[in-house]
Amino acid sequence: MSNDALKSDKHEDPGPSVTAATAAAKCLQVGCQFRKHSTQGHEYCCHACGNGHEVHGALCEQQTWVDPSAPPGASGSPTRRSFKDMVGNARSSLMNVEEGAITHLHTMEDAAKKSWHDAEVTREDLANQTLIAQQLPLGVRVVGVLLAFLAVICTWESIDHLVIHIVPDPKHQLVAHVILIVVALLSLWISKKLTDSDWIETGSFGFTIGSLVGAAATWGLVAAIVRIFAEKGARMTVWMMGSCIFLFASFVYMVLTKHNALLDIASCANSLGYFDKDDEEAVLQRDSALPLQSNPPDYKGCA
Repeated sequence: MSNDALKSDKHEDPGPSVTAATAAAKCLQVGCQFRKHSTQGHEYCCHACGNGHEVHGALCEQQTWVDPSAPPGASGSPTRRSFKDMVGNARSSLMNVEEGAITHLHTMEDAAKKSWHDAEVTREDLANQTLIAQQLPLGVRVVGVLLAFLAVICTWESIDHLVIHIVPDPKHQLVAHVILIVVALLSLWISKKLTDSDWIETGSFGFTIGSLVGAAATWGLVAAIVRIFAEKGARMTVWMMGSCIFLFASFVYMVLTKHNALLDIASCANSLGYFDKDDEEAVLQRDSALPLQSNPPDYKGCA
């Protein structure tokens, strides 16, 4: 074959008829779809393929090899199209795998967010502490009450001893306890704002700590007043008289408002099962039997 014939055939695909010689002239590089080079005298399309490189050399003729077993009329175009189809299918498969991986990651993120959201304390949890306590076994609730009560005792005594240690003078202790009460009230206000901003756990815990510090400071304030204005031998009488007066006053308040404030402070009614017998059906029957009031009294300030 002359050089002019080679040049004229360099960029043309083989015709419909493919000879056995042309079929045997396929490049021996695995995966290569070109014919062997016509002038370089080896069995590869170029020296690059002969050396195992993936990129063809600059002198590669890049003449597509056609399988002689292809149907009549087949040319290099179907082979090229089939090769392109293979590449396209591979790309589609990779894209499907990538999309599947992204979808799986999003599903895992959604599941993690859902599990985290389920673990958070919500407004409904705060408003339905009675129902939540009733769903727990009594033994678990007793453990929770003991832990909380010990936390109250240790925190209370820590505040009391800290004030006495820093401010030994009883008169100055009055000022210290007033400052603690102001700080506790500020903490309650901030915690309420946090709760309203959906920081439920932080707000509720801060509200609990603020109320505990306020109660301890109020207790210390009253105790300091008694130590200052009552003689040592008369202090027991003062405390007993105060107990009788304020217990009676709390009972009268409960009768007038139906708000048992002393139960909130002194008892762990929900945790100790005080309301367990009051099941949902009984509550509905009781509520349906109550008369409706056109202008019910507002006891929001008693909460």
